[in-house]
Order: sequence, then C-alpha cells, then structure tokens
Amino acid sequence: MIIDASVLLGSESPHADVVIIGAGPAGIVIALEMARHGADVLVIESGLETYSERIQNLADAADYDHDLHAPMSIATRRQVGGASTIWGGRCVPYDAVDFDPRSFIDGATWPISYDDLLPYYERACMWMACGRPVFDATQVPQLSRTLVPGLVDGNVRSTTLERWSLPTNFGHEYKTQLEKADNIRVVTGLTCTEIVCEPGTSRVDHLVCRTLEGGVATIRGKQFVLAAGGLESTRLLLASTGPDGGSMGNHSDHLGRWYMGHLEGVISNVRFTTPPRETLFDYERDTDGVYVRRRLSFSREFQHERQLPNIVAWLANPELADPKHRSGILSFVYLALRSPLGKYFAPDAQRRSLMGERVPGSPYGEAHQGPVSAHLGN
Repeated sequence: MIIDASVLLGSESPHADVVIIGAGPAGIVIALEMARHGADVLVIESGLETYSERIQNLADAADYDHDLHAPMSIATRRQVGGASTIWGGRCVPYDAVDFDPRSFIDGATWPISYDDLLPYYERACMWMACGRPVFDATQVPQLSRTLVPGLVDGNVRSTTLERWSLPTNFGHEYKTQLEKADNIRVVTGLTCTEIVCEPGTSRVDHLVCRTLEGGVATIRGKQFVLAAGGLESTRLLLASTGPDGGSMGNHSDHLGRWYMGHLEGVISNVRFTTPPRETLFDYERDTDGVYVRRRLSFSREFQHERQLPNIVAWLANPELADPKHRSGILSFVYLALRSPLGKYFAPDAQRRSLMGERVPGSPYGEAHQGPVSAHLGN
C-alpha cells in the first residue's frame, strides 16, 4: 500500500524486514522482488505520487558549474517513480570493456565483473519493458540491413543497439502492484536525513526521517537498502557518520569522487555516397515491437590499442529550430514541442535540447543537434 508520512508520525517507530530508501526504479523493483519472496518491506520516499516543486527543491545543489551540468530539477526527481518520470527511455547495458583494467584510466576498478552482471540482464530488460537482452543487430533476424549499405563491422562497429522502454514510468507502471501487496508499505513525503549505525560498528541501527512540516520519524529494520540514485545516495552517505567518525562508507575516501555526467555533442557532418533511403537514420523495431537504434562504436581491442574511453556515436537529425533543414516533419515536431502541450510529448530535458537549448550533462535528454553526435562513456 501507499501511505502518507503523516500516518506514521506520533505512532510507534515503524520497522520492517527490509527498509528501502527511495521509490525510484531500483527501489520499486527491489521492493516488489523482496515482497515476492515473503519479506515485509517498507519504502521511504521523499516525494509524493505526483510532482511537488516544494519537495523537489530539496534536491537543489548549492553550487555547480551550469555549463557542465543540467539543473537538478531536470536531472533528478523526488517522486514515486523517481527519475523514470522524466527519462527519455534509452536502455543500454555496460560493455565488457568498461570492466577491463586500463592503465590510461586511473582508478577505474570494479568490485564485480562483467560476467557477474550477465545473468541479470534478462530480468532487468523485463522490468524496463525494453524487450530481450540482445544489444547486437546481428543477433536480431528482423534487423538484417546494415546501418549504411556496404558498411561492415571492424574496428568501428555499427551493429551495437540501444533499446527504448515502451515507455516505463515506474510510478504508474507498478502502482497497482505496490498498492495491492499486503507486505509492502510505501511512505511518501518522508525524507531520510541520516543513517545511524550501532555504536562502534558499521551495522545500520535506524534511519532518521523528516517531513517538510517538521515531523520526525525513526525507522528500524533488519536490512536496509539505499536506492536514492547516484546523487542523492551519495549526499545521504556524506551526511551520515560512519564507525570511524567520517562519512559513512567513505573508508577509502572515494565517496563522491567518481561522479560522471554525460558528455555529448555534435562532432561532424557526414555525407554518404550510397542512396540516402538505404541508410538507417530512423529507429527500428525488433521481434517484440520494441524500438531500437543503431550506434557507432569502437571494438574492445581497438579501444585498448588506441587508449580510448568507451565512446559511441549516432546518426542524428539536423537542429529542429533551424529552417535550413527544409523538412516539414521536423518543423512540425519543433512547433509541437514549443507549444503548451510540449511537456506531454517528451521529458523536459529532451524537449529543451531538441528545441535548440543547451542542456549540459543531462542523463535523460538527447542533445543531438547535427548529423553525427557522440557520447563519452567511462
């Protein structure tokens, strides 16, 4: 069930087998999976079921480079469903090269391997409603055409795919399951402000949570899951004291030091000598009716040889706001996005980017304003 924080205040401290901080995609999935196995689950969500500007203001950053990062209001979302309420829907897995030791990328080590993740991709794709866990066009019979006629994979690959959710706003998609589950309580309007450990240990004893109206609640549980997103999870850990007197989980002094935004931009114009109608500029649909899009990428071996980070690129549309494209369809899309109804057609970051506004570092937008745009990964 989904309840307001006011129901808890003034009563006995609530507790559960599993307490989850955050009702975004990760928090909702973990709650439903744990409940399916019989656990009593309590989910703490700072936001409400619908957007609240007052609560969203809690996510503001005191200082950041506006030229390198999108505003917090379009980069995070305090609401049931979390960032899935504002994302564009693009789903891509980590590549094997992301886990390789690379001397030219200092300190990029993982406690897990690529093979450790593989068994979970199928279920992740199910929750994301993005089809099967197949991210190579050569493995999808319906996608027999090449990106450009005659272009075959070598050091540069054109068969890697990104998948697009159908779409999934987790707050809407899984609301009924959350409401009907007898062993799930989702508490809205309650912000976790501190994680408190048992004295002298690293074991969590309880959470300190607050409402905007000044109410305070202490939450206890057998197990705790921090699923508040990369920014908010880090912020909460930095604000909580660990057994050594420093920030919780920061024994290595790495906490908050490896934050990475999405570096995207237009890199070139390209002209093919092959027939334009035979080039795959558009999205395609696979066996399950899910939209997929081809990407240009470098092979694992080539990245190591040339000491490159994991960079991908797409063939992209011209800037919608530029009438020189002479396309009625693109002009119509631009006008629709500019209209008062534009917010219903695309997430805010994506809509602003497509209209020609610069939205730096946004993980949910598509800053593709030219024939070839690139994305820098880790």
